[in-house]
Amino acid sequence: MWFPVFAACTRVGFDLDVNLLDEAPAPVEVPAASPFEVALFDERPSAELPAFLSLENFGPVLLADRLRLPEGDGLLEVSVQTTVFELDAPLTLTFEVRSTTGRWRLLGDETGGELGACTFTIDADTPDARQAEELVACLRASTLALGGAEDFDVAVTGTTTDDAWEYRATYNLGTDRPVEVACTGPLTLDDEVIEQSGSAEITFQDLSLAGYAAAADHPMSAVAFANTWSGEAPALAGAWGMARVGAGEGRFVGAEVEVAEDVPASIAFSATVEPVTSWPADWAAVAMDNLLARGSMEACDVRAHDTLPNQSFLALALVGAGEAVRD
Repeated sequence: MWFPVFAACTRVGFDLDVNLLDEAPAPVEVPAASPFEVALFDERPSAELPAFLSLENFGPVLLADRLRLPEGDGLLEVSVQTTVFELDAPLTLTFEVRSTTGRWRLLGDETGGELGACTFTIDADTPDARQAEELVACLRASTLALGGAEDFDVAVTGTTTDDAWEYRATYNLGTDRPVEVACTGPLTLDDEVIEQSGSAEITFQDLSLAGYAAAADHPMSAVAFANTWSGEAPALAGAWGMARVGAGEGRFVGAEVEVAEDVPASIAFSATVEPVTSWPADWAAVAMDNLLARGSMEACDVRAHDTLPNQSFLALALVGAGEAVRD
C-alpha cells in the first residue's frame, strides 16, 4: 500500500491494492473431531473445557457455520455420549462461551454484544442426540451475539435439587466435512505510509475485498473475511464474501482480479462475481481511519471441502480508489 507525495494543495487520485490472503499462510486442517469429557457432581458443579479445545481456528469455523456453507447447511457436527447419569431430579446445564483474548471476529456490526449463558435441562431419559442439538444451538447463538472468538473456551455448569448426584459425558466437537482455515494475524500499515498520510486529507470513493476461490479436484465452499481492530476492543469494521465452486471451477468474489500463476489453466472461472458484504455503512472510512491510527487488519479464510485431498486456491486483497490532498 502506498500514497504518493503530493505537491502543495494538490488533489491526486490513487489506487489501493493490498494483498491479504493467497497461498501463504497455508491453510491448516481443522481436527475432524475434538472430544472432551465433562464431569459434574455435587462437589464439582462446574467445569471448563480443557486447553486443547481452545482452538485458534475454531472461531472462523463458527463464523463460516453462521453463513451455512453451502446454503441451507451448517458446518458444526456435535455428538454427546452420556457415560454416567446418577440423580433423581432434572439437571440444568449452562454453557458460557468466552474469548481467552477478548478479541472477537465479526461478520456484521450487530454482533460484538453480550450473550447470557445458554441453559437447558435434561434428565435420565433425555437422548444424547438432544443434548448435542442444544450444544450446537448454544454455539450458534453465541456466534450470532458475539462473533467468533480469536481463541475460546467454554464454561459448563450443572445445577440440580438433588443432594447427591453425578453427570459425566463425552462431547465431540467437529465439522461435518473436511475444513481448512488460514488467518493472517494482525496486519498494520508501514510507519512511512502513516507518516505520509498524516498531513494529507484522504477520501476513499471505493474500498472492498476482491479475490477468488477455486478447486481442482472436488467441490468446495469457501468464505473469506477481514476485520479491522483497535487494540483489544471488538472489531470496528469488516467485510466478507463467499463462493461455492465445483471440481475444476473458480469464482471471483467482489471483483475480477488477476489469477495467480500457480492456479492450473484447466480451472474454468465463472463470469459471475459473488458479492461482498461490508459493515458498517461507512466501512471504508472506518477501516482506513483505524489503520492510519495504527490499528490493524486481519483476514481469514475457511474452506469446506466435499472431500479431501483437494487442491484449492484462494486469494483475497483489499482494493479501492480515492483522493488525497496535501498542503
